[in-house]
Amino acid sequence: MSKQKHLSRLAAPKTWPIERKRSKWVAKPVPGTHSLMFSMPLQVCLTDILKLAKNKDEVKRVLQQGFVLVNSKVRKEVRFPVGLFDTLQIQKYNKTYRMLINSKGQLQLVEIPASEAHIIVTKIASKTTIKGGKQQIHLSNGWMFIAESDSYKVGDAIFFDTKTNKPSKHIKLEKGCVAYVAGGEHAGSVVEIKNFEEEGVLRKKKFVLADSEDKKLKIPVKEIFIVGKGKPEIKLL
Repeated sequence: MSKQKHLSRLAAPKTWPIERKRSKWVAKPVPGTHSLMFSMPLQVCLTDILKLAKNKDEVKRVLQQGFVLVNSKVRKEVRFPVGLFDTLQIQKYNKTYRMLINSKGQLQLVEIPASEAHIIVTKIASKTTIKGGKQQIHLSNGWMFIAESDSYKVGDAIFFDTKTNKPSKHIKLEKGCVAYVAGGEHAGSVVEIKNFEEEGVLRKKKFVLADSEDKKLKIPVKEIFIVGKGKPEIKLL
């Protein structure tokens, strides 16, 4: 495991919307549940994105006061990763943000109502059967929970409540759902699923056929997150 605490700004992931030539180095997030491509350290969020601090020392002072929460928990590690769909609260300024991705394929912090701070959108990445016939559900952000039924399918959305540390809603991947595109050429789009299509013979790839602003789109299922049925249940723009 690499112990490197920084990255060259020029070599930082293209998903990071940072100035590449402002200085040589930028903080690297500590290992976590999100990939480097889809997460940024708190230091970068506060200095480069929100402009609430000028340097690492100022970030440390802010974090030590307990004013910054990620997914409803106080975080004091300057390199703690904030990933896709995570929420970031700055209590000192009564501001709440969600990490999303824009049409350029770059991460962005979108301000959301404080009432949504405890809602984390995930999707089922895989599941396994454990003792007693129960299902262990593995989520896209590395979290997991135990389900009593087998109604959960890979690709379904799980709205996780960080207040109770339990799933609060399950939305199946099906026609009529509203999806948020988190990758590819349509990143940042909100689409309505009209149908599904598969390609390939041995290793089939699944796509959704969707509508967005009167456009017909074909998007790999792996690039979407279900965010509601009929309309999004969280703020995305």
